[in-house]
Amino acid sequence: MVVALAATMMLVGCTRLTSKDTAGPAEETDTEVPKESEETETDTEETGSESVPTRWLAIDADSTYTCGVQLDSSIECWGGLGSLEPPLGTFTALAAAGVFTCAIASDQTVACWGSDSTGAASPPSGTFLQVDASHEQSCGIRTDGSLECWGETYWYGTASAPPGVYRQVAVGYLHVCWLTDAGEIGCWGAPWGYEGIPKGPFVAIAAGAFTCALDAKGQIRCFGDGDEIAGAPTEGVFTAVDIGYDYACALDDAGGIQCWGDDRNGETHPPKGVFAQVATGGDHACALTPEGEAVCWGNNDYGQTTPP
Repeated sequence: MVVALAATMMLVGCTRLTSKDTAGPAEETDTEVPKESEETETDTEETGSESVPTRWLAIDADSTYTCGVQLDSSIECWGGLGSLEPPLGTFTALAAAGVFTCAIASDQTVACWGSDSTGAASPPSGTFLQVDASHEQSCGIRTDGSLECWGETYWYGTASAPPGVYRQVAVGYLHVCWLTDAGEIGCWGAPWGYEGIPKGPFVAIAAGAFTCALDAKGQIRCFGDGDEIAGAPTEGVFTAVDIGYDYACALDDAGGIQCWGDDRNGETHPPKGVFAQVATGGDHACALTPEGEAVCWGNNDYGQTTPP
């Protein structure tokens, strides 16, 4: 989902966070500070009202939970059903899918965890550049540019795309859409999720109950069947877009967030501020500041909008 859509912003965020993090806290090299003072100060940072928030390299949300890639490239999840303990290791990207999650490891292989009733959490071997997932199916772009999907949907089976080189894949509720290397869109599955496919080229795509694409000028085009399509912003320049189930959020070139669609839990009312990434879940959303701090809003019944 969001991880691929905001790839440019993510790389910027990772560079800032990595260079800033490697500098390390000043007290580690200050030999004049007694050990007792160090312990007291650490306790204050961890338990006091001025504790330092966790920093993240990437984040994604779905259904009742949220997961993020931390500065050490490990994954931590919080919230409800999908927040099963992630595997150990280092990762660069992830895709939350309701009852399971998939992530790309540092060696570019894919690891998934959680419910595997449809086979969507059993990735094939090999190396991948991008992965996306929904509640019944997962898809990825291999390092050779080919597209492969796994997991069988109840109504439509497993998605397949014609041979070729692909830029990105987006897995929606009952459909899958992809961008070819030329920036054109192709789709598979329930047609109500993608009817009225616009002509490209496009640079990014997102899917939920409907589909949106981002062109090279930063304009958003949404299509499919649903009232949410009409609410897409028509003014402004955008760098990323992500879709929950029946709402969407987009990141503009100033770092602001605009959301539209269903708002029963306040999911289309993002906070003001400057952000580097936005990720939408079932009825909650989260964003990362340029410094890597996570900010979430919407339904918090399972603690999904309360990052650790």
